Amino acid sequence: MLPTTYSSTVLSPQVFRDGLFLRYGMVPPGLASTCDGCGGPNSLTHAQNCMRGPNVNYRHFVLVNAVADLATQAFGSSAIDWEPHIQPTLPSAPLPAGQPIHPPPATPAQTIPHPPPPPLPPPASTAPADTNTSAAPPPNQLRGDLAIHGLLERGSAAILDFRLTNLDSVTYYTSRPHDVLKQAETSKNTKYQAAVTANGSSFHPFVVSTDGLLGSSADNVLKLIATRLAKKWQVSYSVVRAWINRRISVTILRATSLCMRRSRDPARRPSHRCPSPASVQAEPPAPSFLWELQEH
Repeated sequence: MLPTTYSSTVLSPQVFRDGLFLRYGMVPPGLASTCDGCGGPNSLTHAQNCMRGPNVNYRHFVLVNAVADLATQAFGSSAIDWEPHIQPTLPSAPLPAGQPIHPPPATPAQTIPHPPPPPLPPPASTAPADTNTSAAPPPNQLRGDLAIHGLLERGSAAILDFRLTNLDSVTYYTSRPHDVLKQAETSKNTKYQAAVTANGSSFHPFVVSTDGLLGSSADNVLKLIATRLAKKWQVSYSVVRAWINRRISVTILRATSLCMRRSRDPARRPSHRCPSPASVQAEPPAPSFLWELQEH
């Protein structure tokens, strides 16, 4: 499959070379010896884990944008919500059994007179108010990374929360890769599952590794997107799924290289400007090379 701009599979020479070195388990050349974010010694693992600067967040949103673009092609732009709020359901006492939902209106004889209004409060004193007292902050609201309406069934929303895990960290030296991804999925389910289910939606943790390994939930999400695209484009499922797998692999490689190469010092980063809407050309409804692959 040739790289195309439409499918976002075009890599720069630097990213392509980084991918070759990482594929064969070698450290890419040209890495700085000192991290410009924290000032500590730099390495391949440190470049992926250092939280100084926006590189880790950029790596996260590169993956989110790629999955959102695939979901937009499958379900339409109106089916995508960015960072959806997850309102926790407040606990309430259940209604007693046998009680009608709407009680009958009260008769005039059963009407209870209203109590007299309470006395007016005394006038406020002229003393200055306590500046240390403040209202309690509202409870923290959970937010997912992406919501796809109609992923499982029409009328329901599927909320996705992403995590890109570095399996080469010292913490995971003695753990199996699939166990690390499963543990990350369990952690996200514990945090979001109850609140999302109470609101009538479904939750899907999208956990992948920097090496391109997919978690079970992420694999199921891509399977649903591929099924929808295959039906929409009239192409076999295997061809569409292979195209999606390659695009996700290229996206993870681009995000990993960004974490290694991009400066964490804001004074040294170049500015990026988004293109104007007039310069964006219309794209075809489906990549033309998919039919060529299907014929072969």
